[in-house]
Amino acid sequence: MYCRFVSYKNCEVEKLSRFFSESQSYPIPKNTIILKTCHRVEYYSRYDFTPPKLPNYLNSSWQEVKGEKEVFSRIARIIFGVDSVIVGEDYITSQCRLAFMRSVVSDFPYKKVDKIINSSKCIREKHDFFTSFNYHDAAFRILSTYSKKENLKNLVIFGGGMLGQRIAKSSKNKNYKNITLVTSQPTRFIKSLKGLSNFNIKVISYKNLSLPSEYDCILATDNLSKEKKKIIFSKINNRERGSTVDFCSIPISDKYNDIKGNYCNIHSDFFLELVDLENSTLLSKVHSIESEIDTLVRNTLLENNG
Repeated sequence: MYCRFVSYKNCEVEKLSRFFSESQSYPIPKNTIILKTCHRVEYYSRYDFTPPKLPNYLNSSWQEVKGEKEVFSRIARIIFGVDSVIVGEDYITSQCRLAFMRSVVSDFPYKKVDKIINSSKCIREKHDFFTSFNYHDAAFRILSTYSKKENLKNLVIFGGGMLGQRIAKSSKNKNYKNITLVTSQPTRFIKSLKGLSNFNIKVISYKNLSLPSEYDCILATDNLSKEKKKIIFSKINNRERGSTVDFCSIPISDKYNDIKGNYCNIHSDFFLELVDLENSTLLSKVHSIESEIDTLVRNTLLENNG
């Protein structure tokens, strides 16, 4: 078993996000599974392989683990949320499931990965190893800090997926009077909110986009074409007042002065301080979780190959 990877631990995260985006078009080595997030790009295979050449701007080299125990231990640490920017996160578990279970590689031991995924929930529940961090709370904490003096009543959310919906629903108890959600599929989003009559949310598309002159903004989508980015840039920078929280895996701006008003993305110190605050409550449990992972991997590998 082989794993070669670059992650937030050995790369500058903003540059890694750029590589994550660019690597979508890279050819995948034969018989290899790839796990990609904005914080890691990892290749897994039962056979030795040569990964793509890393771009010079990363200023890093591929890291490597070899051997069945070592590779499955790495997979487990990611699934459990031990080896994550947000310690104890759930999202990475679903990403791992998708990466491995949707792969077309025929001879990878998927049953072992599946067992680790299925066992992780019970073990994490036993130790209460789940982060209390969530993006919608972070968004409103950031905006409330930025907007103490402005007291804006308009909120615009770009993105109608799960994150955008959660943020929109969470806005109910905030101080915003008018909430607008911009999505490529407005009818689908309205349907998903059916029955939630208490949510005063206006859902619109990017076509003929008309927004208030003053508003706070949350970017909650990775599905941004060049055309959509151009529209968002134009709208945000033409408003009179407002702050922006950017949750795109690849931030819409890599220079804060590109966006008018206060701007925070997932690499900004403000955001990372909120993450660290929640991480601190779980760090004391990491040793116990690692011990559980060692036992789980050992028992999993004792079973017949899947």
